[in-house]
Amino acid sequence: MGSKKRFRHLRVVVWVVLIGALLALGGCRTILLFTGLGETIENAETGSPEAVLQDALAAALIQEEAASWRQFKGLIHPEQMKRNNQKKLWRTERFSRLRRQVDNYVIDKSIPSFKLVGYKELESGEHVLSIENSMSESGTPCTFALHEGAFYIKSCSL
Repeated sequence: MGSKKRFRHLRVVVWVVLIGALLALGGCRTILLFTGLGETIENAETGSPEAVLQDALAAALIQEEAASWRQFKGLIHPEQMKRNNQKKLWRTERFSRLRRQVDNYVIDKSIPSFKLVGYKELESGEHVLSIENSMSESGTPCTFALHEGAFYIKSCSL
């Protein structure tokens, strides 16, 4: 009986230390992502990768396709738009897929909000955000890179 209480006590202590370490390392976001709960992004900080992703989702929700593309293409990293074959790939495949599947990612179309389920900052300075996809058990990744002080979409599986 005493060993069961000690084991429970030890588990509580381990969880408290783990949560404290996560808070010290990265705050609430770290805990939400670590536990698998995710973080709902409703009003992303201007200039952040989350804001660029929110803008991309907003662009995909525009009914008129030409207007939607005009808004979206400004979010793509300039390096990705230098070659005609890359432009065509973004326009005909990646963007079209996002428009077809945007409902799988957006929680509230009026904002548009989404659930962040993964976040990594790479040594290269790129940021990889994974967002919840209602049609998949794993998050869908997008990579963002800086160009002249602003984040742009470098690659995306939406």
